[in-house]
Amino acid sequence: MINFNIIDMSNYERKEHYIHYATKDHCTYSSTATIDVQDLVQLVKRNGLRFYPVFIYLVTSTVNKIKELKMGVNEDNQLGSYDEVSASYPIFHDDDKTFSCAYTKFENNFQKFYKDIIADMQQYKDVKGFKVVEAPSNSFPVSCTPWLHYTAMNINVPYCDNFYAPIITWGKYKVIDDKLSIPVTLQVNHAVCDGYHVGIFFKQLQETVDSFVI
Repeated sequence: MINFNIIDMSNYERKEHYIHYATKDHCTYSSTATIDVQDLVQLVKRNGLRFYPVFIYLVTSTVNKIKELKMGVNEDNQLGSYDEVSASYPIFHDDDKTFSCAYTKFENNFQKFYKDIIADMQQYKDVKGFKVVEAPSNSFPVSCTPWLHYTAMNINVPYCDNFYAPIITWGKYKVIDDKLSIPVTLQVNHAVCDGYHVGIFFKQLQETVDSFVI
């Protein structure tokens, strides 16, 4: 059972910001940055792994280091943060070009997580429908557009009330300035996350990628 830690509003440093963006100026925003994956891609290839599940692991590891990216509300509409979150991710069906949303519980141990997510991807690879697994409340959506190396992306969320999970997308990696780079987009709800936290995410994601070992 993952703990949900209710925020004490009397001591919450972002109380006024949260109330403003949660009740008045509802606002989500996205930021895109490029991540150097030169060494990571070589490491993945040397070990015969798949880049997609490896990058899901690295993104989820990074999100779990930042409280502002693990926020949500409980059944009583109380704001809080989860001790740990996991990613909900799409599985692409090449035959009809649709996708299905799957979910694998995050594990800090990479070998365990990789084994689990590969098993889930294999189990659901031919299962059609929008959702093949119902993700729990302590989850956040990720997606990938491996056909496109983009410079910006925005996902319009017209009804963002009480949806505080980050939405993370990445594209195709390509050589830029003699290095492999991948665009990563982070979309957040301004009620719980500011530009500072977005900057921390991209900084820590690069550090997580650079320090990753198998």
